[in-house]
Amino acid sequence: MTRFPPALIRMAGLLSADSVGGGASHVDRGKSTQNADPDRARVLKAFRGLKLVAFDCDGVIWIDEKALPGAVELIAWLKEQSISTAAITNNSSRSRSNLSSKAERLDLPLTGSEFYATNYLAAKVVEERFPGEKILVLGSDDFFQIIGNAGVTAIRTTKDISDLRNTDLEELKYAALIAGFSGSICYAELCHAVTALENGAVFIATNPDYTFPVGERFLWPGNGSFVDLVSRVSGVRPEILGKPAPHLLNAAMEDFGASPAETLMIGDRLDTDIACGKNAGAYTCLVNTGVAAAGGNDSTSGIAPDFTTPNLTELLNLFKSIFEEESERKSDG
Repeated sequence: MTRFPPALIRMAGLLSADSVGGGASHVDRGKSTQNADPDRARVLKAFRGLKLVAFDCDGVIWIDEKALPGAVELIAWLKEQSISTAAITNNSSRSRSNLSSKAERLDLPLTGSEFYATNYLAAKVVEERFPGEKILVLGSDDFFQIIGNAGVTAIRTTKDISDLRNTDLEELKYAALIAGFSGSICYAELCHAVTALENGAVFIATNPDYTFPVGERFLWPGNGSFVDLVSRVSGVRPEILGKPAPHLLNAAMEDFGASPAETLMIGDRLDTDIACGKNAGAYTCLVNTGVAAAGGNDSTSGIAPDFTTPNLTELLNLFKSIFEEESERKSDG
């Protein structure tokens, strides 16, 4: 299982659903707008000390069952230069092995140990904070299994509203509700989640993403949509584990021995991917695919990447150009 710094796991508050923002160390860094061309000087500064490049998954390296242009080539090229790569996803619905299998199907040169998903962090949180206690799980089959293997008594949200109506309120007491994404969430499950919170459960959500890209033009409801609904009805605010919190990126940096100044976070969302990179102190690049291409970013958020690029192919070409220039400079010096 992925290692996470214990101090991060023990944090009671982590991040609330609306605490999205850039780190103080980046106040003067990102001035680019979403439609700007990459700023070569900023790219050069980031590239010179680069040890780790972290990619968001949906909308950056793939959409559905299709690898996005340049993803395969960029990841392979980075590895040729001995620069580590990691894939960081807020999507809790797939296990590490399933993510690795998808990468293999799409010819993406990423292995299981390079994937950092919120379900692993969620498992560590419940294992350390609620050992042996009863936890209500809203999410996919993989997510339920991962939580169930974390030393707690995992209970699946019901899909039968009549079953929920006929259950004694005392039986609906849980130490926590942990909510991850599932494409088959139904009304009864949402009611079960609300009831658990009204009955005193701690509310933990894997991520706040309102949408995720489907195909090249559509945005469909993401985990944040369901989390917000449950929060508004129950009046209980969730603790957020995934991006924009820096925990997943921090874990990747620790595993690969990279400092924030040696790390680049690439994403298609300002409010999660770019904010995560800034909160971790890393360099950030917004790629105009996925959510960005579908117009899903709020330009008034005040979150600005260090640089932007139309797609990963363009970023690869820029990296290659800088690499050649740097090699010539070193040989001349």
